[in-house]
Amino acid sequence: MGITKEGIEAEQWLLSWLRDNRNITIVMQPDSLAKSNNGSWNLYEMKHQEVFEPPPFKGHGLPKWQVKARLEFYEDTKVRPVLIIKDKKTKEIFAQYLDVLEKNEYFDTKGKKPRRVYNLKYFKKVHESN
Repeated sequence: MGITKEGIEAEQWLLSWLRDNRNITIVMQPDSLAKSNNGSWNLYEMKHQEVFEPPPFKGHGLPKWQVKARLEFYEDTKVRPVLIIKDKKTKEIFAQYLDVLEKNEYFDTKGKKPRRVYNLKYFKKVHESN
């Protein structure tokens, strides 16, 4: 078994163990935590997805439970969450603070796995397509 597979299995065990622990209310696994030169920390959530097409608007988003968990983490810790999207079709990369997206236009999808979709115009393009 390779080191990557062992690491994935260990992380899966940890997440399962945390979910089964009665003292844990939320389990989330952000993609990265990083400290900038100015000393502030950010939580980064990276998604590689297709753009949501209108109606009502072009956008990108997260499962609603992830939005809730990351915003609650921000409220508790002041570690600001950033949503980063790599568009599958255009290969462009967009980013924005989750609290900024929440203050602007979004909608929630219906179904078994509801998502919150944010209007693309509120993201900043951080990388052009290659």
